[in-house]
Amino acid sequence: MSQLFSKLSREQMKTFNQKVILKLLKEHGVLSKAQLSKISQLTVPAVTGIIQTLLQSKLIEEIGPTKTSRGRFPATYKIRSNGIHILAVTIATTFAKAAIINLDGEVKEICQTTLPKHVTSEQALSYVEKLVQQCNPDQYQIIGMGAGLHGIVDTEKGVLVFPPQLSWRSFPILEELEKRFSYPILIDNDCNTLVLAERWFGQAKEGETTVTLNVDYGIGAGIYMNNNLFRGSHYAAGQIGHTIVAEDGLECPCGNRGCLEMHASEPSIIRDVKSKIESGSASIATDLAENVQSIQIQHVYEAALLNDELAISMLSRAGALSGKAASSLVNILNPDRLILSGGILKSNHTFFEPFQKAIQTNSIQASTQSLEIVKSDLGTHADVIGAACLWIDQLFDSSIALESIIHMSNLDD
Repeated sequence: MSQLFSKLSREQMKTFNQKVILKLLKEHGVLSKAQLSKISQLTVPAVTGIIQTLLQSKLIEEIGPTKTSRGRFPATYKIRSNGIHILAVTIATTFAKAAIINLDGEVKEICQTTLPKHVTSEQALSYVEKLVQQCNPDQYQIIGMGAGLHGIVDTEKGVLVFPPQLSWRSFPILEELEKRFSYPILIDNDCNTLVLAERWFGQAKEGETTVTLNVDYGIGAGIYMNNNLFRGSHYAAGQIGHTIVAEDGLECPCGNRGCLEMHASEPSIIRDVKSKIESGSASIATDLAENVQSIQIQHVYEAALLNDELAISMLSRAGALSGKAASSLVNILNPDRLILSGGILKSNHTFFEPFQKAIQTNSIQASTQSLEIVKSDLGTHADVIGAACLWIDQLFDSSIALESIIHMSNLDD
């Protein structure tokens, strides 16, 4: 640690110490200056200076004295959850969302719409504009906008390189968002933002290597290791949905055949259930939807919960294929934790148990002996919480000075 400090400039050290104090308050809830000094090993005068900065930045608040066994009752401090907020948006294949999120990851406003098939980039951004307006962002002090996007995202150039299920290619998404919104904006792939949501508000822990596998309309993974997102050299890390799981399988929009996404995602499960029924298999999904062509994924999930053999069979197959593909990530990355997220969680254990079994079967023992495989508990708005975490991460865990973030966001006016 001393070697690290020797390489930091005075300003870098200041930023580092500020974020140490901010993170301690996030982790412990309520602390006094003396407690912060003891835990951080910073002097009380140093902590006092940092506290003043954090108070001025509206990131923390003083909540008054706390009783002690002797002496004066010291003032205590906590994160000011609703002092500032983040505008979060997600653009997926079939829907878009906008939300206002506070520093505790609580959703204060949420608006969502279904996107039409073959939606253009211009149409999608128009929908986002309307959703943002509906969230009434002017009622909140917004530090910035975070956007979680479907597909490969070049975060440095601000380009949506390749969203497999959309026709856009090399779309300058950041530039287009900045034309429409006055907030500073951060963007990333939606699976990356999901693993950030787990890091700050879910089941991932600091210092661990965590992989999230999101299964819904598409399939993708987010990788968090060494306390950072792992994006890959060309931002394509985590594209597990394009792992080949079926030789001579169905053609995928990526150009290959037999990709996991074409054989284990929610649309593929619906397709296979319909095909089996049309070939003579019985399923109560038909009754739940009123006819075969109207079957949607919720009907398959409901049928499985009612012990429908066809629904269970198709979900189990998808779980096994996903687990087999995920075992490659487990063998390569040797993560501490693998978190399953997405709409597939509505299938309860029907997908999850074969998924777990396939990972254990197809991974080497050294990679799984301490691996925890769990379901996300962040709920249906994990996507926008994750988009907001692009800013949470900047506030609590980046090398960017807090003063710079606050100034950039015009919150010090």
